[in-house]
Amino acid sequence: MSDAPASQPLPQPPQPPQDGRVTLGNGETFQLASQVNMRLASIIDGVLLGLLIGFIWMMSLAFSLDTTGAELSLFAGMILVLVSAGICILYPFMMITSKGWTLGMKLARIKIVRAEDGLYPNWEQLFRTFKEYMTHGFRTFSLPYNVRLHEHTKFLNECDVKIIKLP
Repeated sequence: MSDAPASQPLPQPPQPPQDGRVTLGNGETFQLASQVNMRLASIIDGVLLGLLIGFIWMMSLAFSLDTTGAELSLFAGMILVLVSAGICILYPFMMITSKGWTLGMKLARIKIVRAEDGLYPNWEQLFRTFKEYMTHGFRTFSLPYNVRLHEHTKFLNECDVKIIKLP
């Protein structure tokens, strides 16, 4: 017999999903988001961003025409492109790191959380996951659809950021 105190159990790593479910590091179990939910969220976000950028373009055209009303100044055009690109790039990152979802994700009832504790991912985790996702997409692009779908699901299951379906 040893007189050493009983050690505390080590925290369990997130378990691989069974039947489309995942258990996070904090013990909560959620259903993973389906491809349909993720695509619906992407479509909704694309439409919302398109409407916003279209509004910005229309307003900039209205206020930046030269005195003859014939053309857009070069400087205003460059500002317009930079603002549009900034919105498209920063909007999802800002919303996901602050709330865990974008407006399209909220309407599709999905959320992005960290696998270890169920909290919102930070910028570094989100950017690393996005970079890995894009690399994975390019690597599997030429595979047949069913193989690509299987590889995509496997990739999402191994990621440290999970896309879960809200109850």
